[in-house]
Amino acid sequence: MAECMVGEGFQVTARPDGGIHAELVPPEQGEAQAIAFYVCSVRYPIDPIYLVPLAEDQMYYLYDYYVLELVPCLEAEGHAISEPPSWQVFRDGYLTDPWSPYSDLPPSDEDDWIAINEKCPQQPANLFGPGT
Repeated sequence: MAECMVGEGFQVTARPDGGIHAELVPPEQGEAQAIAFYVCSVRYPIDPIYLVPLAEDQMYYLYDYYVLELVPCLEAEGHAISEPPSWQVFRDGYLTDPWSPYSDLPPSDEDDWIAINEKCPQQPANLFGPGT
């Protein structure tokens, strides 16, 4: 996706967390950038497995990871994380008001964001199946 956007004439870099970072463009280039993003999204679509809501067993796996691994990891890095919701509250609000320990992190620069994501990944391994 990043290479495609660069090919379309925009400064974009791939991030280690799987996302992309696009440089801000002047307002007059906004429509062209949006069209380029659309074109690249069609060429390199997101796997549909990532676009559907999690099944309940996946939600429980994610919740367990958040509470037992991610919160302690973020706290060990010096971040204050609020009390996790109960499993029931987490499940019931997953689609409308999702909770993540990352919500408590203060804004940071790109290097700090990458470093904390590497140290304390936002998602557990294999959430969407083996190798994901």
